[in-house]
Amino acid sequence: MTLPDHDTDRPPADLLDLFHHIDAHTPPGYRTQLIDQEITVTPPPQGDHEEIISSVILAVAASAGGTRWTAAPNKGLITPRGRFIPDITLAPKGTFRGAPPWADPAGVELVCEVTSRRADTDRDVKRLGYAQAGIPLYLLIDRDNDHAVLYSQPDDTDYQAEHTVKFGGELTIPAPVDTTIDTTEFP
Repeated sequence: MTLPDHDTDRPPADLLDLFHHIDAHTPPGYRTQLIDQEITVTPPPQGDHEEIISSVILAVAASAGGTRWTAAPNKGLITPRGRFIPDITLAPKGTFRGAPPWADPAGVELVCEVTSRRADTDRDVKRLGYAQAGIPLYLLIDRDNDHAVLYSQPDDTDYQAEHTVKFGGELTIPAPVDTTIDTTEFP
């Protein structure tokens, strides 16, 4: 990827400024994130990745309260560990109305990541960032290990509870989301 020349009269003041510059010039479909002081640019996900995301969104939509949620696949969230774009950000309808591209995670009930090229980042750094941001539920679909993990009860360091289900089983997401994810067909 080639970026346009940066304004030579004003070099990036810091890493966050550089991140915002790169993010503003990232091609459509790519994701720019600032993860633990490292800027990453990732291409659009593969089909299996998208199939899992679709399954989770459809499970939430099919639940009794599904119509009261916004499932945002590209919402930029500001966390203590950086600027993350979860594969799914679930919040009550209206939470993101008028929000800037990078928003405070207040009101977000669940984030979901489906592992891909940088699975360790999803398992560790992002888990800690979401917990420290106070997001109540973090759903990790770990394709390398063939299981789904629901993290809950965040404090200022990490999630204090986790529930793991091997692919092929069902994972219950508690209230307020209140749905069940069937992992039978996860690739």
